[in-house]
Amino acid sequence: VARLIRTAQSDDPVMAAAIALAFVTGARRGELCALLWSDIDLDTGTVRIEKSLSQVGNDLAIKSTKTDRGRTVSLDGRAVALLKHHQEWQRSLSDEADSPLVKDPYVLSDNANGARPIEPSKVTDRFMALRKAAKVRPGVRFHDLRHAHVTQLLSAGVDATTVATRVGHASTRMTL
Repeated sequence: VARLIRTAQSDDPVMAAAIALAFVTGARRGELCALLWSDIDLDTGTVRIEKSLSQVGNDLAIKSTKTDRGRTVSLDGRAVALLKHHQEWQRSLSDEADSPLVKDPYVLSDNANGARPIEPSKVTDRFMALRKAAKVRPGVRFHDLRHAHVTQLLSAGVDATTVATRVGHASTRMTL
């Protein structure tokens, strides 16, 4: 994960943030794509996940999460620092492009003003390119960051109910 993030930071800062967020929150790809900066509280180190970006062909739509339940996920200090860095990068990009950020920009956006979210399919495509550049084995998928998050929490002794709530599983059966 660290190698993926390091590789992305220089070549694709949007994906560096996406990879980090996926690993530290366990959020689904569409949930990450739908995040606005107003969903993140860097002072308290929390992310509110209430919606998901759905893609059918070229059509994008904001919908509720898979289980129709929102959740608040805590972030550690490293994740907060990475997000602060990403937010500063986004501001800098906006300034360089002379395209002021919209009132509530998407966290993961290729637009200098943050007005449009990155498409979920682009996350997958760009992850595969980063995976190759970072020399990560070919079978690893973006969704595996979510699995790694769950595994890490369960291995650390966090109970299955807490993990299920954190990642938005409807039941602990899915988590286990």
